[in-house]
Amino acid sequence: MTCAERREVSLALVALPRDDSERASADAHARGCPACARALAEARALLRLVDRHGAPAAPSPAVLRRTADRVVADLRGGGAPRVWAAIATIAGFVLVALLARDRFTDPATLAIATLGAVAAAAGAAMLPLHRWTGVAIALVASALFAAALGERGEPLAMGGMTCLALELMAASLPLATTAVLVWRRRASAGPLVFSCVAAVGALAGQAGLHITCEARFDAPHLLAFHVGGVALAALAGWLVSLTLRRMRDPSAHG
Repeated sequence: MTCAERREVSLALVALPRDDSERASADAHARGCPACARALAEARALLRLVDRHGAPAAPSPAVLRRTADRVVADLRGGGAPRVWAAIATIAGFVLVALLARDRFTDPATLAIATLGAVAAAAGAAMLPLHRWTGVAIALVASALFAAALGERGEPLAMGGMTCLALELMAASLPLATTAVLVWRRRASAGPLVFSCVAAVGALAGQAGLHITCEARFDAPHLLAFHVGGVALAALAGWLVSLTLRRMRDPSAHG
């Protein structure tokens, strides 16, 4: 056995009985080899530490269950359920556009709204949903969308609340889709995934509002209710994730 091999198995050697020939040979060799002597000394110190403190406590059933759920979700192609979130994001855009009694259907309006919806769906499919970067990109995109279209105007309180409600409704579709996948253990997703999915869903709703909102060029209205709706949706996604976690594992919060 070479010195390198002895150092690799030093812990196993010192754990052998004192009269074992392999241990005796290692001890004899170590008397003339400082490197091997140091490896054996470190292995003995580690064994004494384990004997003193004992083996670590086994993880609780709740921890084992959460870990198993994550592993199963990853094996099933878990992580952020991007494809379904993207489909639900487009559905939210269509729903907002269809619910309104009046719609602006000129080519420029439809082109801008469609571009916004496609960007939101692409965000759901491609953004780093598990990081704050995804939420930040959704908020910045919403603000840029409003800034590019907005002019001077007055915020409409009643119309503003309607726009806010429509954006949150659009956000609820990808958010609910993600929640169902996580609840059924078909995907793994943390609070940031929920927050980002809700934000891009609201962004698609904002694109839909460009077809239906009478104040779609009023900058104060856009910033207060359209951009504000995306921010509120991101917060709602975070809260939904925490609520879902408590429902699935009450012992982790008790």
